[in-house]
Amino acid sequence: MNIVFLGDVSLNGHYNKKYILKEKVFNVDFPNLLPKMYAKGCETEEFHHLIKEDGEIKALVLNYPDYVWVADKKLKVYGIGTVSVDAERRGKGYMIELMNKSLEEMRAEGG
Repeated sequence: MNIVFLGDVSLNGHYNKKYILKEKVFNVDFPNLLPKMYAKGCETEEFHHLIKEDGEIKALVLNYPDYVWVADKKLKVYGIGTVSVDAERRGKGYMIELMNKSLEEMRAEGG
């Protein structure tokens, strides 16, 4: 198992594999459903955490930073999405690892 976290690798070349996994898990056309986040050309790749086995993406989660205003305060928040694990790899704790990494990152970045 190869766990790849934000900033550790560019997803160049993995773009299509990432979306194939998502669509395989959910059976949904995400680029058409949520074009702001998932259409080709959207720059959300750097916000994904991945787990790879033998060079293939087996699990991924999006940890997307954003800001909201509450009263007169600007707060950093995160959205979680693209929660996907290959059916043959479920039960191995991959999503626990990815979510723990996402939570650690949120806390470290003040989210």
